[in-house]
Amino acid sequence: MLKHLLLATALLVGTAAAAQAQSFTFTSASTTSNVVSAQLGDTTLASMTLSGTVQTTVEGARSATRGTFTCNTWTTPGEDTDSRGICDASEGTADKFSIAYRCSNMDAATQLAYCWGVLVGEAGRYAGKTGTVTWQGTPTGATGQGAWR
Repeated sequence: MLKHLLLATALLVGTAAAAQAQSFTFTSASTTSNVVSAQLGDTTLASMTLSGTVQTTVEGARSATRGTFTCNTWTTPGEDTDSRGICDASEGTADKFSIAYRCSNMDAATQLAYCWGVLVGEAGRYAGKTGTVTWQGTPTGATGQGAWR
């Protein structure tokens, strides 16, 4: 149940060089802390904090800077997807962005969930930019792709 939330971490991702329609791919690793859950009938409600690192590749060249992120994610019972979340991410001290995302239920057999989200640049080379991101998440990380515009 909570494993699907870990993939969210992955997201947070997105470290890409600033340029018009700059596409990127990424891999990430994450850990979970501050898990809060409650049982409501047959439904488990959960919230957690995730944090980790991400390595980004832009136009075939690996980023020299490893990004970091912190996310808060929660389950959404009765909705068409299993979890939603928001993340703060950065590369170094100046380049910052946030991510708002949704993820599918994690497949019990493959331990994969599929996520998609919106990137919003906040500072440094990401200031004023927006983008999109998608990824495949596991209980400990993710791989994905996205683009800044």
